[in-house]
Amino acid sequence: MDADEPEHDVTSAERLGPPVPSEAQAAAARLPTKPDAVVLVGERVRVRPATLDDAARLFAISNGEPVTRLGRSIDAYDPDELVWRFVRVGPFGSPGDYAEHLGSIIDRPDWRTFVVEDVTTGEALGSASLIANSPADLKVEIGALWCTPAVQGMGVMQEACLL
Repeated sequence: MDADEPEHDVTSAERLGPPVPSEAQAAAARLPTKPDAVVLVGERVRVRPATLDDAARLFAISNGEPVTRLGRSIDAYDPDELVWRFVRVGPFGSPGDYAEHLGSIIDRPDWRTFVVEDVTTGEALGSASLIANSPADLKVEIGALWCTPAVQGMGVMQEACLL
């Protein structure tokens, strides 16, 4: 800015950025309420729609028992502290309890839950969801993210979210 130019307050419209293009607004009417069941593959992880068949595998890597993934191991741990602390559910007492929870979110009309897997071995690493999808508002949230403590800090969930 030149020293001769007067300063101005930033308006709320300027803070929000440019308006959504009309083509995107028109597309809102064609978008599904339930996010699509896509499979996405990155360098280290694959993200695919969760099914009830995944419940036992996801329970096994989030229940506090020792686990090894991506060449890292963790001994017994507190699942409430290391996995479920920032998620509204869990820990779960059994694979059946996890399956009941997974079934309830798989059936949600505005939610799609994904398994995050090791792209090489297919082993489960965690879970991520697209939640509160609102096509009319061109909005969807990434949430209910968790990964087994063996891979925490390795960028697994960052890669999954970028996919």
